Amino acid sequence: MTRRLVPVLVVALVVLAGCTAPSTQPSPTDGSTAAATGTPTTDASTTTSGDAADDDASTDGDAADANATNPAGEAPPGVTLAGNASGALANASALLAAHERVLYADGYRATLVSTVAYGPGPATNATAAVVAGPGGDRLRVSTTRTLGNRTAGYEVFANESTAVMRLDVRNETQYRNAEGPYATTEYTGGAYLEGYLDRLNFSVANVTERDGRDVYTLTASKSVSAHPNASTTMSNGTYAARLVVDERGLVASFRVHTNDSSSTQTHEWSVESLDGSPTRPDWLSAVPTAARRNVSVDAEVRREHYPNPNGTGYVDNHGVLAVTNDGPDALPAGANVSITSNGTTYATTVDRAIAAGETVAFARVDDDLVVRANASAFDDPPDFANEVDVSVTAGGTSLLSLSASYSHVSIGGDDGPDDEVSANATRYAPGVTSDGVVYAERLVANHTAAVTATGFEVRGTETDVFRENGTTTSRSSERVVVVASTNRTRVLERTVHDDGRVVTAWKRGRHRLTRVDGNETLYRPRTTIRAASSLAVPVSASRALAAGEFEVVNVTERDGRTFVTLTADSADPPYDGVDVQSFDARVVVDDTGRIHSFRANATYVDADDGDVWGGSASFELVSTGEGAPSRPSWVGDVPANARRDVGVSTDVDDRSRVALAAYGEHAVPAGTTVVLTVDGDRYETTLDAALDPETTRYLYVVDGELRVATERADAVGRRLVDPSTVRVVTPDGVLVEDDDLHLPAANASASVESTVG
Repeated sequence: MTRRLVPVLVVALVVLAGCTAPSTQPSPTDGSTAAATGTPTTDASTTTSGDAADDDASTDGDAADANATNPAGEAPPGVTLAGNASGALANASALLAAHERVLYADGYRATLVSTVAYGPGPATNATAAVVAGPGGDRLRVSTTRTLGNRTAGYEVFANESTAVMRLDVRNETQYRNAEGPYATTEYTGGAYLEGYLDRLNFSVANVTERDGRDVYTLTASKSVSAHPNASTTMSNGTYAARLVVDERGLVASFRVHTNDSSSTQTHEWSVESLDGSPTRPDWLSAVPTAARRNVSVDAEVRREHYPNPNGTGYVDNHGVLAVTNDGPDALPAGANVSITSNGTTYATTVDRAIAAGETVAFARVDDDLVVRANASAFDDPPDFANEVDVSVTAGGTSLLSLSASYSHVSIGGDDGPDDEVSANATRYAPGVTSDGVVYAERLVANHTAAVTATGFEVRGTETDVFRENGTTTSRSSERVVVVASTNRTRVLERTVHDDGRVVTAWKRGRHRLTRVDGNETLYRPRTTIRAASSLAVPVSASRALAAGEFEVVNVTERDGRTFVTLTADSADPPYDGVDVQSFDARVVVDDTGRIHSFRANATYVDADDGDVWGGSASFELVSTGEGAPSRPSWVGDVPANARRDVGVSTDVDDRSRVALAAYGEHAVPAGTTVVLTVDGDRYETTLDAALDPETTRYLYVVDGELRVATERADAVGRRLVDPSTVRVVTPDGVLVEDDDLHLPAANASASVESTVG
């Protein structure tokens, strides 16, 4: 593994895309309102605008009507006043979609402010002014960023086809490609706000009228502790948020604050006006041609191992700088690379182009910086200092400029054959060399980036096998995933299990709806779906690629691409105390980094008890550039509780009771059926009251009945034995939990006296 160099100053795009906002209150221009004040004037019978039932369609809308005034008394899209005296946020997707429609109807001007401090280190402060044209056809962003006593200025100008950046850093002006074209959703504040909208319970604090429109202030706060029932989607700490929204759904301002175990963050946003028309900056004519190329450069000092000169073992070395072109354009010939170590600068020029996805190595030879194809082409070069400055330029354009340190605890390895840079050398995928899969993480990351940029379809199978106490258990499944990569990514995921169950998941926007077809048709609660990128490679394949000792067995050319086949018949154990009994894997990758097929079989033995477990996995990249998958016909039938964040977890602290703990943002409804099965005997009950998030109920079998208690009782009824399961289903057919219970060791001294009523 390697540790990437971490820039001291991060470019403005990172600040804006995920961690942004401003303290300035918006001016009351064209509906952009300051903080709303006044007494709520709500009616509990008011209907919901952007109801959760429309979650699948909430991302579409007509920008032409974005500035129309809502009917009197109607809440902003996604906000409901029904059944709640103060009102609440019911559909984050609908609210953010409306917010973006209003902003891009006529363009906008906004300010974003961000303050982030990690641990005891200095805080990073960033202030950005954003001007976007109607429909997002043009964008101009000016940012000032400070870290400690260092200050940098950034300015981005972008249109639908390109994006360029001017940087004022260390008393010099640089130009870079800003990796365009940009997505219009990146600069509306929503990219950061959506995480808070999904995870916090927002309620309406007040409603007032301004400029002829109703304005709503929504607030939320939450504390997360190490309690086992705490939400697993948020780190321990405190979270608070406040946003001001008008009836159209425009988020005129927000402030979010996080203080958790790793950082303290405050992000603010305010809309100044809805009349954006970014002008072409004067400096645009000075941007060199190289800055208009879509090239992204990464660099890292790697820890390598070279044979010890005394003939025994190996010596560690930190003398190689690896520079990678992450593309998608080639880095032109003539690029200049320099590294400053211990006050001395070493520089060289690369006399050929560096292809997208290609990594080359730099090291000192006789006090000169030399470029070669890989680290193994050097012979124990002198170490670089722990603190270094790295610069990569091309055509007068700075592609990389950073001050950084490398980690002495990172682990590297040989990077390929011992040869000089050659235009005729075999092109391998990132992370792959003639020696095999050297950096599995880079291979997986490059494949993921390549296929999610175009959309893709993958098919895969998995089989898990367990052999315990002479009994063999096998479970298998087959999955098809179709992803269309757009601003509103759509995902259709279908898994067929060997027990006949068919699980179909549909995602449009940020949430996933899931249907389970088996002996009966059920649905699962709404979840915040994993990013499409996480579906590009199964987790089992990623682990096998990292563990296996792969070797190149075939290289072939097809349709202008190089395809490399690698196989492995041995692997590292997944963790201590486990031996690898057998391992067999095969992977085919092309020179762009796409993994076209993969299969693996593995068997492991527990060194302590001799239990055997393992299985097989395979997947195939069927196609890329997929069109948007069709919306399943069953989406309209999804019940209300399947559109909510409802969840329960189970725990058995001894064999006398089951703790049933609710989590998520919504309560488990009254009337929910709970079924406990113990060694084939079925016990059933119904919750007579809703189970609020972060509350627990205890299940006992007493006198042949399943009882529910609010407190943990010491005396018990029937003891639990293997196998025991819990199944929780809401009245409208939502499968909240269906779990095999993991029982602790039997306690023969436990009481069986019944005290649970």
